[in-house]
Amino acid sequence: MKKTRNKFKVRAILFDFDDTIARTRQGKNVGKTFVALHILNYLKKRGIKTNKKRILEEISKTSSMLDSKGVYDRNQWWKEVIKKLGNLSVSTKFLKKLTDIYWEKVRKHSSLYKDTEEVLNYLKKRYKLVLITDTDGPSGNKKKRLKSLGTGKWFKNILVAGEETTATKPAKEVFLKAAQKLGVEAEKCAVVGNELYQDIYGAKNAGMYAILIRRRNIKTSNSKAKPDRVINTLKELKRIF
Repeated sequence: MKKTRNKFKVRAILFDFDDTIARTRQGKNVGKTFVALHILNYLKKRGIKTNKKRILEEISKTSSMLDSKGVYDRNQWWKEVIKKLGNLSVSTKFLKKLTDIYWEKVRKHSSLYKDTEEVLNYLKKRYKLVLITDTDGPSGNKKKRLKSLGTGKWFKNILVAGEETTATKPAKEVFLKAAQKLGVEAEKCAVVGNELYQDIYGAKNAGMYAILIRRRNIKTSNSKAKPDRVINTLKELKRIF
């Protein structure tokens, strides 16, 4: 692993949002559970026998597959799930209802990590900060989620990839545009994120210093995306910077 980049060469830090500064995985799981219950009721009314566990498994597989392809439209997720389980066409109105339920639960059950405020207060006084996050899709509202957790206290600059850019992470253009927002050269930027592909690969491809925060068991040894540093808590950033 490379040594930490000289902190005086770094002028800006780009932060990912979901499961980097904010604990959102639980909210997403709660949201999927509620969606599964509504899909179960929908299928039962149409004579299709299944159960919540089966639906959740299909949601998990479908969401992982579409997410990896950069398809963040939850309407499309539920449409694919219902098609696989019952080979049924479904109205846009019902799909939007599911998506609204999903994001409501995500917002309600999301929170900042316990060290987020302390670390961002510390870094804000020393570096330029920008929040760089992917769109929630056409029926979602990422900026509403960001606002609900008070991110504006630390990030005057926010880039929602897929809305302000044509591509989402890990596209090079996303990271370079974030640096441009701050007026800082790419080589003087550090990126903090929890995903090897979207965050670390994207950062390295843009010529930035990449810090992986390990929120779950991620193996970096066999990955093409090699972080410059791996941390387990945001608080470790105070020692790096």
